[in-house]
Amino acid sequence: MLDILTKKDYWDFLDLKLISRNHHSIKNVQDGYILNNTYLLQNKKILEIGGGDSRIIKKLSEKNECWMIDKFEGADNGLLGVPKIDGVKVVQDFMGNFTANLLDEYFDCIFSISVIEHISLDFLESFFNDCARVLKPGGKMIHAIDINITDKDKNIKYEQIAKYLTILSAPNFSLKFIEVPKINEKVFYKCSYASNPNNQLYSWNLLNPTMTSIRQNYEGVSIKLEMYKV
Repeated sequence: MLDILTKKDYWDFLDLKLISRNHHSIKNVQDGYILNNTYLLQNKKILEIGGGDSRIIKKLSEKNECWMIDKFEGADNGLLGVPKIDGVKVVQDFMGNFTANLLDEYFDCIFSISVIEHISLDFLESFFNDCARVLKPGGKMIHAIDINITDKDKNIKYEQIAKYLTILSAPNFSLKFIEVPKINEKVFYKCSYASNPNNQLYSWNLLNPTMTSIRQNYEGVSIKLEMYKV
């Protein structure tokens, strides 16, 4: 699957009581997406990539063996310093460095939220190959990826989506899409997509005014990416 999270997805997550009704940014929708794929897991080995002070892994650790890999350098407003999360094993590194602290074919599920958009295009192939390395055969990879997209008449191609498809669709890549990708580098904004409310964008403008033009002309949505290891 390579698609965009929708309003219907969001409302389904709310109906299942997976997420709060009081948190209105796209991050809440992404949390629901990950939990919808993982909250029934028990006695599994789960890895979160770049979780920082994770909202999700703490919940999953109650019934599973949970790990997190993160450099904890404070980059992109991330957490500075290694957190102490009860029941979670922490590896201080970047996914894509092929650290020996994460064993080959060990995990049943790996996931990330708002991480992959921060990875340079040149490093993405190493990142995804490392994800494939640590997954068991039959294991699942799930990522929620931020992206700003705009209107159809702008005719913009999104280089990062083209890069995802090039790497993940390669014949020798050991992960396969759970569903045929429904978006490509020419994706445009649709009213059915879940996005950030305008009051949230205004608050973010006050914190980071350099992004104001992007927020005025693009909508912040989330890619949902799901693959399994053959």
